[in-house]
Amino acid sequence: MDSSCDHIDAKPLMWRVARRPTVVVISLILAVFAAWSWGLHAGVCVSQFRILKDRELIEAAVRHVILGDDADQGQVDEFLHANPDCCGVNRTASRGFLSWDVFEVEINYQRQPMGTSVEPFYKTIVAVQACGSSMGSTHGISTPTLEKY
Repeated sequence: MDSSCDHIDAKPLMWRVARRPTVVVISLILAVFAAWSWGLHAGVCVSQFRILKDRELIEAAVRHVILGDDADQGQVDEFLHANPDCCGVNRTASRGFLSWDVFEVEINYQRQPMGTSVEPFYKTIVAVQACGSSMGSTHGISTPTLEKY
């Protein structure tokens, strides 16, 4: 008898074929998880499939904290036109490995007329999610100077 069959794997052929789909499925699951984690860490708004611009995050913060959630776009534009250097976005503030990105929007604007006895400027920090919904703000403080962003 020919001894060339001695090197054949003793495992059944079905087991060798069946494990390939398992490896493929596990690889796909890991790839989807990696893409999802990267997207969240990069600040992707999953529901809109994009990254919001700083202006959009600032508008959400101004609407929530300064004007009220029912403010229309015209009121937001008017506030930002009157306070052109009021706001800045910190995109590295709260990055968790498996969490949604939360950005800090700093708002600093003139609240009181100059020459009054109180400090004329007001500064607050607003937490805004990647899709632009405000998570709330810190208690603001009055300041003697306007910080420009």
